[in-house]
Amino acid sequence: MSTNKLIVVLGATGKQASWKIRAITRNPDKPSGRALAERGVEVVKADINDVASLTAAFTGAHAIFAVTDFWAPFFDPASQAKLAPGQTLNAYCMDVEVQQAKNIFHAVLPVLDGLERFVFSTLPGGRKWSGGKYQWIYHFDGKQAAVDHLKESLPELAAKTSYVNLGLYLTNELEMPMMMPQKVADGVYAITRVGSADTKYPFVATSQDTGAFVKAAVELPPQSNLLAYSEMASWAEYAKTFQEVTGISLHYQPVTIEQIAAFLPENNVGREAGEVNLFTEELGWHGGDPSMLFLEDLAKLGHPVNTTSLKEWMASQDWSFLKN
Repeated sequence: MSTNKLIVVLGATGKQASWKIRAITRNPDKPSGRALAERGVEVVKADINDVASLTAAFTGAHAIFAVTDFWAPFFDPASQAKLAPGQTLNAYCMDVEVQQAKNIFHAVLPVLDGLERFVFSTLPGGRKWSGGKYQWIYHFDGKQAAVDHLKESLPELAAKTSYVNLGLYLTNELEMPMMMPQKVADGVYAITRVGSADTKYPFVATSQDTGAFVKAAVELPPQSNLLAYSEMASWAEYAKTFQEVTGISLHYQPVTIEQIAAFLPENNVGREAGEVNLFTEELGWHGGDPSMLFLEDLAKLGHPVNTTSLKEWMASQDWSFLKN
């Protein structure tokens, strides 16, 4: 019988990825699920909307890492038919995400006695930390609402919980057309965002570095709150590093929140993304939350995390599509 402790990962085939690992996915037969199985990971089927299936998958876990997903219903055309009268898609997806989190929390309760640590992927609420100034950061606010519910209603689980706050995904510039560098002339590209070129963002190479932060969250005392990022950098620094690595000229083009909202009006995605930038410029990605642990804090606590640099990540990606 194995003496290795078991960590169960919910959302294992998504972006965030001496322990035995059990990965939960709705479809173990997906290529990403099969790839995990080939690496020795136990891959089990469960659904975030089915509490009983989650509890079965969590059984025997010493640690659980759980992720919710705002953007899957946001980009699902079927979601439009599910909106209440007058409800925006943003608000609907926040409600879905909060319910996902509640399902996870209640699925953990039957296995709580044997659980050492529950690690929840969250973000600081824009409304909460700005005093209501930023109203459109629904993909932050839902995660904050979930954490508030956990702390207020499930104190026994909260006592065993720590948090990781993922930074700005570096993969956005590769995978999301609205965020990709845009050609402005032959050999010249621009990154268009709201806010100053000098605002610092916690860029994160999710596939490479998330696991190290989860490991630290498991090892640190419960109720630790980690900011998970690979490198803190501004868009000006991003553009400079990008040009050094790829040889492609890239500059930062600032726009106003009104301009981005008009340019990306569908389902208010431009306003939501733009308010994230304004929130970060004013308060930091962490919203000013004094409990948030940065890389230097983790090192001082004896849990240093080695991360992928911006330059290393850029050099490992294929940017040839920009040269066509």
